[in-house]
Amino acid sequence: MIHVAAGTYKQAGITVDRNITILGEGADGIILQAAVTPPEASGHEFEITPSYNMVIKDLMIHNGFGAGSGAGILVDGSSLSL
Repeated sequence: MIHVAAGTYKQAGITVDRNITILGEGADGIILQAAVTPPEASGHEFEITPSYNMVIKDLMIHNGFGAGSGAGILVDGSSLSL
């Protein structure tokens, strides 16, 4: 389990290749984003590879981009719980 403290974090291209839970301190105070603004986004925040499960709770995901396949999170033959 990963606990995320309040704040805004900019990171794109995180590959999830194991079962994982990401737990924030509250959706109002935690933002994960692939880019500062939507036009700057060039990828997903997370790509969940096949056969893995991801749980995301109490945080927001902004400004991801996926040409024809999702935006903030790409789920590819996996499981996602929000």
